[in-house]
Amino acid sequence: MNGHFLDDKKLQELERLAADYSCACHHFLLVLGECGELPLSIISQFTSEYQPLPGVDQKRGRAVSLQAPSQIIPEIVRALALQNVAVYQVVWLSA
Repeated sequence: MNGHFLDDKKLQELERLAADYSCACHHFLLVLGECGELPLSIISQFTSEYQPLPGVDQKRGRAVSLQAPSQIIPEIVRALALQNVAVYQVVWLSA
């Protein structure tokens, strides 16, 4: 263990992901302050492979699952922030 909450293998995977400038798509989850038309229209400018996830009681949730190259994620977060859409979490789910 390296003294962090991640084991060394997971930490190495995340470092590889951050250095990945290929066009290979990865599966991510974005947790947003809202998930209405505005955030979805912004995300659609960067990828066509996204799906808003249902929330509690089948209401619209605040999470979006998407497939995109890793270098696009900071661009999506920046574009959302410019429109005052809060991004609470970005989770890398798989390659």
